[in-house]
Amino acid sequence: MAMAQNLMKPTVSMLGKFGSAAIALPGWFFTRLVTYLVALATPPAFVLPPYHQPKSRQWDFLRRSIVIALIVFVGLIYGFLIAIFPLFLYTYLALPISFIALTVIWALPETGHVPDYLITRLFFAVFLTVCLWPNYLAFVVPGLPWMTMIRIWSFPLVLVTLLGLSTAAEFRAKMSVWFSSSSIVIKLLIGFL
Repeated sequence: MAMAQNLMKPTVSMLGKFGSAAIALPGWFFTRLVTYLVALATPPAFVLPPYHQPKSRQWDFLRRSIVIALIVFVGLIYGFLIAIFPLFLYTYLALPISFIALTVIWALPETGHVPDYLITRLFFAVFLTVCLWPNYLAFVVPGLPWMTMIRIWSFPLVLVTLLGLSTAAEFRAKMSVWFSSSSIVIKLLIGFL
């Protein structure tokens, strides 16, 4: 009851329409009015366009329907290609996924961290694997290629090297100096690939 009386208690007086009659307003109304007027006066914060709510529900429904239809269509195409391709051509179906993964690695922010130590360790692991481990000893998972030790060690080496190239300018500078010092090695490497 006391709270209701405090809300009804006039705390701010404002002049009426013609200035003759005073209108008593509670304090919470005046606070809300000032907050609203301040919000009108301040410019809106800059928000990136993808984070705005869509203008209409029909556009939102249409956009979601198109995305779902596109995902279903790509899934049908992949399912059809997996059904008709022989096993050795499955690697071509991984090319779009690999392209997306490389795009994500390329878009990583600059950190300045050079993974020299890890690359050195992985390089020596790959080198020792090539020298000591025969290729016919591998993990065989049905439906997948042989998981040889060279593949197991070279995948992290390539991944860490790509991460270093993407996120460290110092590492990119070192690599460009190494490769520019002997261009014949680069030509032979590209020819080998």
